[in-house]
Amino acid sequence: TIQQAIPTDGVEVMPYDFWTPQPIKGARAYYMRNIMHDYPDEKCIAILHNIMAAMDKDSVILIDDMILPNEKAPWRATQLDLLVMSALAAMERSEKQWYSLMEAAGLKIVKIWTYTEELRDSIIMAIPK
Repeated sequence: TIQQAIPTDGVEVMPYDFWTPQPIKGARAYYMRNIMHDYPDEKCIAILHNIMAAMDKDSVILIDDMILPNEKAPWRATQLDLLVMSALAAMERSEKQWYSLMEAAGLKIVKIWTYTEELRDSIIMAIPK
C-alpha cells in the first residue's frame, strides 16, 4: 500500500484513480505495482492511455508486476495466474504477452529488471513509441 512506500528524495508518493486522467503532468516516472495483473488487456490499455496523456518526452512508465516465462513457468506463479483469472477475469502475463500488451497500448519496452527469480517479479520500463 502507499502507506508502506519507502520515503525517497525527489519522489512524491501519491494515490491516483487510474480510471481518470493522470493529474501530474510530465513526471519523470509513473510507477504502478501489482495493478495490471488485476485487469484484462483492454482495461490495462485504458489505464496506460490515461498515464500516457500526462507524459512528456522524458517520462517513463514503471510497471512492477510478475512476468511469467513463455514456457515452464514455476508452479507458484501459475497458481497466482489461476487465482486472478478466476477472481478477476485477469491474468499474470508471460513475457510475450507483456510485449503484446505494450505494443497494443502504443508503448515500447525499454528494459526489464527481474528482482525475484521464483515468481519473476519484475519492473518493466516503457515509453511511448
